[in-house]
Amino acid sequence: MCIFVDEWRCKFAGNEITLDICKTCIKARDISYKTKQDKALQKQKKRLSEVSVDDKTETYRSDDDSSVPSESVSDKTEEDQGFLDKLESSAKSIENKQDIEETGSKPKDTKGDSSSELLEPLSIIDMENFQGDVETLRNDPHKDTDDWLRSLEDKKRSFLRMDFPKPPAKLELGKEQKILVKARRTKKEFFFPPLPELNMIIIDDERVIAESGRMEIEEPDGEVITFSWYPDKLSDIYGSDINLIIETFASGDDGDLMNHVEIGGIRWRADLSDERSIPDKRGNDDSSMKDKSFSALMEEAW
Repeated sequence: MCIFVDEWRCKFAGNEITLDICKTCIKARDISYKTKQDKALQKQKKRLSEVSVDDKTETYRSDDDSSVPSESVSDKTEEDQGFLDKLESSAKSIENKQDIEETGSKPKDTKGDSSSELLEPLSIIDMENFQGDVETLRNDPHKDTDDWLRSLEDKKRSFLRMDFPKPPAKLELGKEQKILVKARRTKKEFFFPPLPELNMIIIDDERVIAESGRMEIEEPDGEVITFSWYPDKLSDIYGSDINLIIETFASGDDGDLMNHVEIGGIRWRADLSDERSIPDKRGNDDSSMKDKSFSALMEEAW
């Protein structure tokens, strides 16, 4: 029998084949190499437990009462390797998508006619009971920072209003726009004082478009708060007049144990679309915010 391939009978030397004869048997060596390649590939495919591969059928020819695959083993190997290459490429695509969600990096086009743009605050329009400047708000919310818009200790409520640059294209109607805010509480005690709160409001031409409602800020080292809203009721679908208002509410005993909210970075993740593909849906309405103005909201808050 051949020392390279099990059950391969060399027709040149009968049942007993010496090493010298095997070295001259190109057919035996070629089949041995390709068979080992195929076995290694099969082991690799078994480790990919989530993927099932249909068994491939092979045809055999008879040669001196022995069977040898007539299908080219190298062709099969190349086909299977191509399948694994595609699988690896798909896995990398999924990994890249997860990385975007975790890091907040600017995503590329997700479909033919839409994309996202990360916008930094343009300026601070109004600020009460906060200390800092707009450069602090331009920090990346997903990165660590020692630069915070600090809340003062003499009031329980802080107020911040800012605007953004105009997005480069229309906002996509029916798709969530997202405001990302890095926030922290000032005290590290676990049980007391109680957790402070943060509220976000989207304003367009002095009209309230959306409001997050009060959210507790739990982390003393900073956490990223996401506020999702829809642009369908904007007066300008390009988002040129959008303002963001942030209110924070301290908690505690009015003494040294007061928990305040501090801001470490803000981004607007604007979901954009090709303007030719968007119908005008601004007439659609729904909400309790329909006729509510910003001035009326502030009167209620104060």
